[in-house]
Amino acid sequence: MASPYNTIHEFMSGNGQALAISTASATNSATLPKIAGAVRLVSTVDCSIEFGFGVSASAATGGFLPAFQPEYFSLSGGPLNSDTTGIKIQALSLTLPGVLYIKPCSS
Repeated sequence: MASPYNTIHEFMSGNGQALAISTASATNSATLPKIAGAVRLVSTVDCSIEFGFGVSASAATGGFLPAFQPEYFSLSGGPLNSDTTGIKIQALSLTLPGVLYIKPCSS
């Protein structure tokens, strides 16, 4: 599998989200576009993230996303992208309230 860092990701115009997140409860993003092949995430605080449909991010089980460290995640080739409802991201801040920036990419 090719590294996402060796790939040029083309941002999808008009599909970005700024998701307000807190430590009180996990927050869901809007549904990502079905044609998105990847997503770029940047958070202003350390947070826990999950991808899916009925997911629940938690400090214990979610994927760790450090503050101000852009990360790319592939959305293609897996069972999540085959569902007709589309994928959502759920995030929970591990420190203070913050913002998770979500930008779908075409590859």
